[in-house]
Amino acid sequence: MTKIYCILLCTEPNVMKSVRNGEKLEGYLIEATTTSLMNCGKECVYQTNCLSFNYNTQTGRCELNRNVNSSSSPLISSPGFLYSDKSNWINVVTDPCRDVTCLDNEKCVVKNDTGVCIKYDCYIPSEMLYSGEPLYSGTVTEYDAVYSCSGPGVVREDVTLTCEQNGHWVGGQCRKISSCLQIKQCEKNYTDGEFWLYPLKYNNTERVKIYCDGLNTTTPKEYVSLPKGNVVVYSKYIIDNTNIALCKLKDSDSSAWGQSEYFKVRVMPDTMIIDQTDKEFAKLIDGVHQNYGMASDCSLLIPSCGRAVTGYMMINTTNTGLIIDESLDWVTFGWTPHKLYYNRSSSYILEAKCGGYCGGCKSDSDLMFVLDDGFELENDEAIEVSC
Repeated sequence: MTKIYCILLCTEPNVMKSVRNGEKLEGYLIEATTTSLMNCGKECVYQTNCLSFNYNTQTGRCELNRNVNSSSSPLISSPGFLYSDKSNWINVVTDPCRDVTCLDNEKCVVKNDTGVCIKYDCYIPSEMLYSGEPLYSGTVTEYDAVYSCSGPGVVREDVTLTCEQNGHWVGGQCRKISSCLQIKQCEKNYTDGEFWLYPLKYNNTERVKIYCDGLNTTTPKEYVSLPKGNVVVYSKYIIDNTNIALCKLKDSDSSAWGQSEYFKVRVMPDTMIIDQTDKEFAKLIDGVHQNYGMASDCSLLIPSCGRAVTGYMMINTTNTGLIIDESLDWVTFGWTPHKLYYNRSSSYILEAKCGGYCGGCKSDSDLMFVLDDGFELENDEAIEVSC
C-alpha cells in the first residue's frame, strides 16, 4: 500500500484512475526498461507500436506492449504490477513530441527542442527456415533474437539476429550441412561414406551426394564418386627424331609419362572446384600418376605429325547428379601443342586427345562441377545427417 501511495504522489491523480492494479498483459513485449510509472507511460506514447504497458511496482520494470490493449487481449492476475492503456497517457506528454505522429516502428525523440521520428522498433522477428520460434526479450534497437537451428541436414547451432538502428533484424541464418567437417562436428560416430551435403556454391539449398573421407581425423575431405572410365594418359611415346618426317614414335626414356584412372575426385564444397592434383582415389595403371582432366605427351615435334599424338583424357560424371561446367573449353599448352580432337558427346562425357613436344590440353579455367538439372538421385543413395 505504501508503494502505491508513492506512485500516486509521483503521478497525476487523474491518470491513476485508469491504472489497473495487480494485472498485466503478457506475451506482446516490445521492450522492457527500468524507470518510473510516469516515464513508462510517456515512453509508450512516444512509440508508435505501443498501445499499452505493464509496470512492476517492486522493480520499476516498464514493459511496453505491442499493438494490443485490454480491449483486444485478456489481462492476467499479476500481483505487484500495474497496467494501463496508451490512450490514458497522451495528455501527460507536454514536450514537443506531443504533436508529432510517427510511422509504424518509429519513436519520437526530442532533439533541439523539436520532436523527431527515428527508426526504433524492428517489429516481431520473422520465422527462420530450419528453426522454431526465436527467443527475445524486446524488439527495439540493440535487442537480440536467438534462433535454435535443428532438423535433418541442418547444422545444430544458435543463430542471433540483432535489431539495428535502421529498423531491421540483422545477423546470420540457419545453415544446411555443407562440409564433411560439419558432419564430424555434428555427430562423431559417422564413418566415411556417401552423404547429402548442401554446398554454399548452390546457395546452401541444393543437395549433392558427396563422399566424406577421413571423418576419424580433424580434417575430413570431400570427394565426388565417379563411374568407370575417368582416365588420364600422358603417353610414353615420343617422336623418333632420326627421321622426323615419318612421324614415327618410340618409347620415351622420360619419367614423366603415365596413366591414371580416377574413381573419386576431390572437390572444394564452397566452390565445387575440382582439385585435379588429388590422387587419393586414383588407380595408377602405368608409369606415374597424372592430373585429372588433362591430356598430353611428347610425340609432336612438327605440325604435320599432328595425328600421331596419343595424350588422352576422358571425364565421365554419369549418375552423379553433377556435370562439368559447360562454359569451359579445353585449350592447348606447352611446346608445339596440338589438340587432335575435343568432344563432348553428352553433358556427362568429355574426351580429348592432345599432345606436343611436350604439350597438351587442359581446361581454360578451374575445372568445376555444376548441378545436373535433368537428373535426380534417389534418397537412399546417401545419408541425410541428423544432428
